[in-house]
Amino acid sequence: AKRAVVAGAGFIGIEMAEQLKHRGLDVVLVEAAPQIMAPIDVEIAAMLQKELEANGVRVLVGDAIDAFEEPTDGAMGSDLVLKSGGRLHADLVILGLGVRAESKLAKEAGLEVSVRGGIVVDDFLRTADPHVWAVGDAIEVKNPTLGDSWMVAMAGPANRQGRMVADNICAAPGTLRSYRGTIGTSVLRCFSYTCACTGVNERTLKSRGVPYKAIHLWPASHAGYYPGSTEMLLKVLFDPTDGRVLGAQATGKDKVEKRIDVIATAMHSHLTMDDLAELELCYAPPYGGAKDPVNLAGM
Repeated sequence: AKRAVVAGAGFIGIEMAEQLKHRGLDVVLVEAAPQIMAPIDVEIAAMLQKELEANGVRVLVGDAIDAFEEPTDGAMGSDLVLKSGGRLHADLVILGLGVRAESKLAKEAGLEVSVRGGIVVDDFLRTADPHVWAVGDAIEVKNPTLGDSWMVAMAGPANRQGRMVADNICAAPGTLRSYRGTIGTSVLRCFSYTCACTGVNERTLKSRGVPYKAIHLWPASHAGYYPGSTEMLLKVLFDPTDGRVLGAQATGKDKVEKRIDVIATAMHSHLTMDDLAELELCYAPPYGGAKDPVNLAGM
């Protein structure tokens, strides 16, 4: 194979595009949405798209595959017809178009299923039948940031849910552990860049009519006078009335995920933006600044 088309520019699509490029293929990444990586906002996504293109990946946004056709010249592979009318030839096509819950068994068993197809569970991860438990990508979980429920297809929350259910099945009456919800903390490598996020993005807050403010910072990954320091873009969203952190996103070449992990921990602990300024975090010139990017976000 010499030419590959990847449909869907989410986590899987971008990871596949990078690896196929490393294998020496010509790669086109096609995304129907106006931007790549739906969980993050457009200014962060634009930096990732620039990194993809700098490494030879052709990125098409606002377009999608409409049909597969046999090549007219008798070549191997497929001709792809795009909704825009454009055409691409590919020896290899990867569809990374997202996931849907496979909840057919739950429906047939009479369990409650949401309009999104997610299995409805209580705080202890029990279904409508108290003797049936459910975990992972197929369930609806609490969204602590917005106070409603959503579906998050991620390995970390699923793993913790499985362990919690095992504990609860074996627990004495009255000692069940409750699941606190999922805030969607995630990370992606894109060639030399890392992108990480937690909580909700600005697009979601706007669509829900949630009051918020956003700050953007360009802090250094570690002390600027120490060799190897690079800039990152850090964006934090918060409630202007009480300073509650609603979400954060960052991208850069070094120590990006560390900052998002700290903010995710702050969100789980219900800390405010003022609290971020007061956090005592590790400092030595190779590892950070005397004022960490997380501190700067709260100042």
